[in-house]
Amino acid sequence: MINKKIILLVLGIINLTFARAQTNRVDSILHEGIWRNYRLFFPAGFNTSTQYPLVFNLHGYGSNAYEQEIYSGFDVIADTAKVVVCYPNGINKSWNAFDRSPDDVRFIDTLITLLHNEYNINLNRVYSTGMSNGGFMCNYLACELSQRFAAIAPVAGTNSVSVQTNCSPSRHVPVLYIHGTADATVAYTGSPLFVSAADLMELWSNANGCSTITDTILLADISLTDQCRAQRITWHDCDSNKQVIHYRIIDGGHTWPGSPLLIGVTNQDFNASGVIWNFFNQFSLNPDNDKTSSGNIKIRSQNPFTSSIEIELSVPSKSIINIYSPDGRLIQSSEHYESKIHLDEEQLAPGLYFLNAFQNNYSKTIRIVKVS
Repeated sequence: MINKKIILLVLGIINLTFARAQTNRVDSILHEGIWRNYRLFFPAGFNTSTQYPLVFNLHGYGSNAYEQEIYSGFDVIADTAKVVVCYPNGINKSWNAFDRSPDDVRFIDTLITLLHNEYNINLNRVYSTGMSNGGFMCNYLACELSQRFAAIAPVAGTNSVSVQTNCSPSRHVPVLYIHGTADATVAYTGSPLFVSAADLMELWSNANGCSTITDTILLADISLTDQCRAQRITWHDCDSNKQVIHYRIIDGGHTWPGSPLLIGVTNQDFNASGVIWNFFNQFSLNPDNDKTSSGNIKIRSQNPFTSSIEIELSVPSKSIINIYSPDGRLIQSSEHYESKIHLDEEQLAPGLYFLNAFQNNYSKTIRIVKVS
């Protein structure tokens, strides 16, 4: 259970920071005779004339939507990336990620339709992440509603044995999965009731037609005091250009990497919310008809570069330029209003980065390399 006093303190800081930029809303629907409520986050400048991506962010057992919103820190990412986030509440602070009574799968399915009808959400770009019991629910949703979700990213949650056995998604679903090897709540090695991390990754790599060949990269040990390290394991040659990635937190606990709320051994070498969105942002149910993919954005930039980046966009309009490290950390974000942009990157260390341009609800990402 998350410490309520810490949550209130952090909430106050976040509210002061984003009060002028973002909008939060609480609403409810009657589902199966029960009023179900949920929280919504809208980024600055939101309007229903354009279609925004939607991310479901599901709380853990004993927690709630409000606590998950604060604990994950996803609103900060969503405000920059122009994403709507839905934080639903499970019945009695839990999700039924095991069967259909109560039918939380249908509840989420209904919410997708409702939010599309009310806010013009882009149905090609609906995603789900969640912590612990919420992570279990993400996997269950991908098994049962693969036609609705462009990608999922469970954190510290696998599958019940029964769901794992009966899981047969109707389409390929890209999966990014984060789990600590020293998780004392949802054991990394599984239990008689739920499958191990290895079994879960076998399910999704097989479901996505990936080869058995994987790459394992040990992420830079940026935080020397978090008592854990992070590995990124990537499966190759998946069907339809999908991806299956596992962030294995060596000695990590039942926690959300990058969270400022330390309720156990929490990896601080990367920000889970940032990594998750960068992963989601690559996928759509129907890229050919997806208005919020790359659209008409064309980026011209010298590559590799030394001390500066010259960017040319196809249209002179407000744009946000973000630079990310390979492990998903936001290095730099800047706002521009011209088509030719100059970025001074003298202080940026040599290496590989990702440059993302967001303009008029279109987004495009390219790889860039700085040389000494």
